[in-house]
Amino acid sequence: MRHGVLLATFLMLGAAPHCLVAQLGDVAGRVDAYVQRWHEVGRLDGVVLVARGDQVLYERAFGLANREWGIPNAPDTRFDIGSISKQFTTVIVLQLVAEGRLRLQDRLIDHIPEFRRDTGERITVDHLLRHTSGLPCYVRDWRPTAEERRRGQPRLLREHLKQEWLVQDFMARDLLSEPGSRYHYSSSNHYLLGLIIERVTRRSFAENLSERILQPLALGGTGLLRPESSTPRLATGYVRIPVGSGRGPYYFHPNTYGAGGMYSTARDLHTWNRAMERGAVVPDTLRELLFTPYTSGDDGAEHAYATNRFSLRLRGSSAPVAYTGFSGAIDGFRTDVFRFPSTGHIVVILDNSEQYEHWRIAPGIFRVLSGETVEQPHQLASAVVSGEAMDRGIDAAVARCQSVRAHPAGWDELDALENDLDEFASRYDAIGRPEPALTLRLLSTRLFPTSATGWERLADARAVRGDEARAAEARERAAALVSREQHLLEMLDRGEYDSARERIRQIRSGRVEEPLFTASNVGPRFGRAMQAKDFVRARGIAEVWALGNPTDAGPQFSLANVFRTTGEIEKAISCYRRVLELVPEGPIADRARSEIAALRLPR
Repeated sequence: MRHGVLLATFLMLGAAPHCLVAQLGDVAGRVDAYVQRWHEVGRLDGVVLVARGDQVLYERAFGLANREWGIPNAPDTRFDIGSISKQFTTVIVLQLVAEGRLRLQDRLIDHIPEFRRDTGERITVDHLLRHTSGLPCYVRDWRPTAEERRRGQPRLLREHLKQEWLVQDFMARDLLSEPGSRYHYSSSNHYLLGLIIERVTRRSFAENLSERILQPLALGGTGLLRPESSTPRLATGYVRIPVGSGRGPYYFHPNTYGAGGMYSTARDLHTWNRAMERGAVVPDTLRELLFTPYTSGDDGAEHAYATNRFSLRLRGSSAPVAYTGFSGAIDGFRTDVFRFPSTGHIVVILDNSEQYEHWRIAPGIFRVLSGETVEQPHQLASAVVSGEAMDRGIDAAVARCQSVRAHPAGWDELDALENDLDEFASRYDAIGRPEPALTLRLLSTRLFPTSATGWERLADARAVRGDEARAAEARERAAALVSREQHLLEMLDRGEYDSARERIRQIRSGRVEEPLFTASNVGPRFGRAMQAKDFVRARGIAEVWALGNPTDAGPQFSLANVFRTTGEIEKAISCYRRVLELVPEGPIADRARSEIAALRLPR
């Protein structure tokens, strides 16, 4: 078990730490056991806080704040909170609106006159707050050139970027969409809002943050990260890799002021969220903007100024769990605050091992608090398979993967293996370790030989090493796969399902039934058809998808969804039974059995 410091409380805020475990109530004990399990299987390091209203019910620190020095995380450890910083910028903007010093309909060009005029005069402060400005994101939408990729890891945020370059060059590039027409999350919006705050008040962003929020709310563990000084009790961020301990790459914090670059503690973020809820930071006339959704995004969430609204159906749950959340992510850190409006619970999760599990952990905690049985997490299949590649080589990793696939019970996220291999390799690249990155790229093409993305990433890895001949071979393989899949997708787009089936039979021609579709390409097409209630089209897509990927459970679940919606229950059950033939054990099988049981209930 990893190092952990237990500092938990449940309705007993004065108890000595060494006595707390024995004194915890039944519900709190189950919360602790559940969260501890996530840590034990290597999927959580940091601090978890659970509260209801103002009362903190549970708080515990896990793992190490600094692995090199063996310093444990503690409840007062400070974490880089990434994009959660945007909430603070949003509130300051609304304070200025309340004071009459700024209007939501002010144009960008009114406050930043050096911005590109033809677009700046069409973008308003409201567009920036809503992420509907159409501006490219200077963090996510920046793409290195081929030459920059050959030189190694891109360093956009690693260097001191001049404000003039960001505002007048990158952010002033052509819009991705007409202002107000489409939601597109962009850190450029809040960087510019931070600059507008400075222009309107004639004071620095740091001064506004301190005087308007941090001091009035007594948020002593929160502030701006500064390159010229160290921050006491600040955790070190570590990238998500299967073997070894890699520090998150350095970035120049002022590059993100307004959009990021802040640190905080779990207690401070709880206090901050309660202040927003109560209207302690903006007048009631503007407070609703913080939490009232104004649009839905491609991520399945409804978006408000300062939070996002989700509904998640957990495996084994009788009903979806509704919650709101806001996340922060920067190299080495993942931070989240979840609010459950039906009960007033707040869950804060701060992680310095770059884990992606918070959206499962928090609803799981909510289910425990509600007295429900919650599924326990297991070790990630991808971590074990990748670790085998690092320790014993690719052949051993392939054999281990085959063993896991044959007996998936006791493992999690086997269906995310390809994505995880890509993520692990990317993180090794980020910390300057190209050899394990290349190993994982090679492993990915062995396990997923029909994935064009895998071959493209391998080509890039070869090119970085100067192996142009084998890079060219990988690119040719990728291009052929892309062309083949694109031809099938075009048939689906035209509704030519019979032709697509015939083409798949020609491609097979006695070969191994390897998948022909990438879920990220065909899945959204199915989703759009379902959203439009075009069930004939949705069924056609799902059936062709199932034929093209005969060993995947995903298209079977999609096809079952069509049949459930159209009332063809026996056909839906048949799809779930097919899932059980493909995956007889593990979480996917459990989900299929749960769906069958639900459909068999009296109606």
